[in-house]
Amino acid sequence: MSGADVKLSNLQKLIAESNASEYHSSARIAASNPLTYINTNVSDYGKVYVADEDDVRAMVGILNRF
Repeated sequence: MSGADVKLSNLQKLIAESNASEYHSSARIAASNPLTYINTNVSDYGKVYVADEDDVRAMVGILNRF
């Protein structure tokens, strides 16, 4: 399973150049943090990430063609 730095921009190249049958991508984007209190003792405080639905949908479309 390919899983390091897989994203929409390189998925077709990975498919063409690898023998992988599965791919893992977080497809993440930064999102607004809904918290009003942020603990600055946490190394990645204030950062919230969610999957980009458009990228996931596009990657599934590419994978369904193969």
